[in-house]
Amino acid sequence: MVGSKQEQIEQVKKEMDKAWGYLIVVTSAIYGLMLLLTIWFTTYSISLGPLGNLSLEIVPISLMLVYTFASIKSVSPDKLATILFLGDPVIQVGSGPKFVPFLIASIRIDTQNYIQIVFGTPIESKEGLTQPIKDTDTGGDTYEVREPLRITASGYQSAYYGEKPASMKEEDWKKELKELERIDSIDPLGQKLTVDPLLIARFKIINHPLFIKNIGSVKNVNRQVIDTSETGLQAFAGRRTLAHIQRTLDVANDHLTERIEWLIGEPDAKTPTGKSDADRKGWWGIDLESVQIKSLGLPKRVNKAIADAAQAVSRKDETVRNAEAEKQKRILEGQGAAKAQELLLKSRAVGLSKIAEVIGEEPGKIAAQLEAMQTALSQGENKLFLVGGKFADIIESLAGAVKSTQANN
Repeated sequence: MVGSKQEQIEQVKKEMDKAWGYLIVVTSAIYGLMLLLTIWFTTYSISLGPLGNLSLEIVPISLMLVYTFASIKSVSPDKLATILFLGDPVIQVGSGPKFVPFLIASIRIDTQNYIQIVFGTPIESKEGLTQPIKDTDTGGDTYEVREPLRITASGYQSAYYGEKPASMKEEDWKKELKELERIDSIDPLGQKLTVDPLLIARFKIINHPLFIKNIGSVKNVNRQVIDTSETGLQAFAGRRTLAHIQRTLDVANDHLTERIEWLIGEPDAKTPTGKSDADRKGWWGIDLESVQIKSLGLPKRVNKAIADAAQAVSRKDETVRNAEAEKQKRILEGQGAAKAQELLLKSRAVGLSKIAEVIGEEPGKIAAQLEAMQTALSQGENKLFLVGGKFADIIESLAGAVKSTQANN
């Protein structure tokens, strides 16, 4: 089980104190040997003829001066520096000239400002991982990595939209899921797509000796951060649509930040799925500021497909609108014709009703019979009319009806 940051720092200090003691012993032995050689060489000299004799003690003294001069290193104020003995940290030093015993010790120098890694979509104008590019915004180093980063996102049919909030009812959450699926189904980014995202990670070295011991170099940090970000983002995007990731980009950034915090050994970092506390490594001595998706990096082919899809949807919508308008027109025309027919039938029904009322009376019956006889005779048809009695009775009834009408008037 990895201890807290302070416990790890104390452990490294103990190891550094031991290594510092060894370095002092070895350095003292080298200078002691040179001093003995100087004393020994005082008994010897070389004759230079007319110029006299030259004492050989000058030789070890010169070697000592050359060795000392070769052991002086300079550290600028914006750098972190740690002296190493046999590859292990010995002591962290500040800025200015520093004594680093030549051949038996070395010095590691890194920036004390933020380090930024830009990786993902290939950058055409910059090369490689090892050459830092000055970042005027942070005063630190920016590494641009020209490696394609391909991520395939899920389609809306099998997308995952997160866990149900504790405060939300089950039926409300189901409605929310259906609405999210509906939104993604009409969004071109809701389909299964492969993109080339661009990411940025920023970190700062806090404890230089621990950084050297547990990770070794900025290049190693960059490599592992890039690999972990790629696998983490693929795991995240593989269950979500690009449309959903765009809407909740902060969630994706937080997911990647948690993965990297666990990678660099933050004691409080959440253990990712598929990992255990036994897999946790020591703290790298760095502070991670953030890991962010700067761009999802839609390729030109995807942008073209989206534009074509948008045009197709627009044409489809226009066709639907035209068809709907034509349908509405026909409905209105049919309703108008039906209304006119209804009014006609109603007027005819009223007329027939009134005719029936008139015919129901005795004068009306007689008039109807006479009209029918007149129509038949005018058409030259020979028909036998049975009007309920003899013709003379009809005339007599008609005369009686006329008299009755005149009396009423």
